[in-house]
Amino acid sequence: MSSGSGAAAGGGGGGGGQRCGGSAQDTGLSAWFEKKGAVNPSWRKRWFDLKENCIEYRKAPSDTVPRGVINLSDAKLESLPPEDNNWQDRLAIHTAAGRTYMIRAKLALLKEWIPAVQDRINAISSDISEPPLLRGSNSIGEMTKIPLDDARKLVVKLRPLAICDGFLEKKGEQRKNWKIRWFELRESRFDYFKHPADSTPKGSIMLRDCVVDVNNDTTDSTTTAKGLIFLEISPAQSSRTYRLRGSPEVIQEWELALRKCISSLKTRTSKYTPGPMIQDGVGLSQEERNKAQIPTATKRRPAGPLISNGQVIDLPEGDTVQIQVSDNTQRIKEREEAVIEMHTSMETINSMMTDMASLIKDQGHKLERIEMSADAMHASVEDGVDNLGIALKRT
Repeated sequence: MSSGSGAAAGGGGGGGGQRCGGSAQDTGLSAWFEKKGAVNPSWRKRWFDLKENCIEYRKAPSDTVPRGVINLSDAKLESLPPEDNNWQDRLAIHTAAGRTYMIRAKLALLKEWIPAVQDRINAISSDISEPPLLRGSNSIGEMTKIPLDDARKLVVKLRPLAICDGFLEKKGEQRKNWKIRWFELRESRFDYFKHPADSTPKGSIMLRDCVVDVNNDTTDSTTTAKGLIFLEISPAQSSRTYRLRGSPEVIQEWELALRKCISSLKTRTSKYTPGPMIQDGVGLSQEERNKAQIPTATKRRPAGPLISNGQVIDLPEGDTVQIQVSDNTQRIKEREEAVIEMHTSMETINSMMTDMASLIKDQGHKLERIEMSADAMHASVEDGVDNLGIALKRT
């Protein structure tokens, strides 16, 4: 087994394969290793390239698309001795997703790779650590030591891009202390995360009929000293008021974006079209329906036969009986409004389901790559069985 050089790495690392992390820069470290299969636990020779945030492995250095990618974020390394009668030392890479990649090579090669891989893991951990406290700034990109572009590189792998995103400080509901949070504005909701790399939001604010205000209150001396102001969001269906703070320029950007989304929700037309109104078991036309909007106290209609003591009594000709008719127009209108509101809620749910579908699609691509690897392993096993059969026949 031989180790590759920086020059050799160029053939396998310059293609358009899957990348992980903020960039796909090559560290110049490449080599042949034997990798243990996940489905078929046999050892196969693979070409490994150490990238900035991941390790890519290929069947050959010339392959443009890697056979797989090992995400080094929060990964753990474990050095293991040789197994059985094999003389090669092993390295186990335990990923944050729960999978363990097992590779083996000469001890000298592993001694070169283990420190380099560990350095990349440590660098990734320091890059995505909890952001420091908010500082006064003139733009959203300067609000934390993590650049906005780097934060977005973490986010784009997890969910679709938001209308507006960035860091703000949020006041807790119970402890009343200020914590920095990553916020993402979407069409109908305002999500906030403990960290941009989190897969699920810590909370969501539904924007329909929300009230947004900017508060320049100076009673909070700490906030005033930092030159920050407050952004207050009051949802329509909750008694809670969310209080955020940031520099005046940043808060103004968020306020304009929030008001635009809230305004679009008010003017957005629903896909629901009211059907015909039903009255007395008969569908009404639009003209009849417009007339039905005017409530009437009583209506007169020809009386049917009267029943008395089980006998039908005929009325004299020309006589009528006044009957009170209940007007259900208002009730029907209220039900139609409830249906429209329900449809609007379903649109919001559909938006969230669309985001989830994007994540599921990404997972599907990963499963397809795993399936391709399994098919290739199966074909290799079949070839090995055929070769073994031929060898047995010759002997």
